[in-house]
Amino acid sequence: MTKDKFKDNLNGAIDSLMGLTRTLCSNSFSSKYRFVVRPNIGTVDSHLDRDEILFDSQIVTYKNKYLTDEEVIDLLWTNNKVPLWINTSVWEATDSWTTVELLTSRRLRTENELNKIADQFPPFHIQVPLPIDRVEGEKFDINWRTRKLKKQGLWERIKGIVAE
Repeated sequence: MTKDKFKDNLNGAIDSLMGLTRTLCSNSFSSKYRFVVRPNIGTVDSHLDRDEILFDSQIVTYKNKYLTDEEVIDLLWTNNKVPLWINTSVWEATDSWTTVELLTSRRLRTENELNKIADQFPPFHIQVPLPIDRVEGEKFDINWRTRKLKKQGLWERIKGIVAE
């Protein structure tokens, strides 16, 4: 996949994500986006090749840091290869920013190896995380995950970080 195509797919995925999220959530959303990139797992597995191990180490250095769309593209696009899949969701919405979480596979693939049938903007999967207490048919606050983290004490946060 070319870098320009990857950028177009990211932009298309964000537009689609925001359309879906607005239909389900009561929040107002800023049109200024920032991104958080997280690997799907925190250990290096034997099935990763040399390039994927290097890619994994690069992702980890940006874990839980806010990135621009250009930084995301530079991080996730590697020699015409991109992650096999990227789960895309709104992490937080404020008046200043809409924070988009990109939970990514560490396996790299060419455009021909991606599942183009299942995804409108490969490798991006559009997701809206639903709270457990959601009432069917009612809009909810997309910030439920960040509120939950803020309520947790220091010990719970440490356990959550270690579990990742």
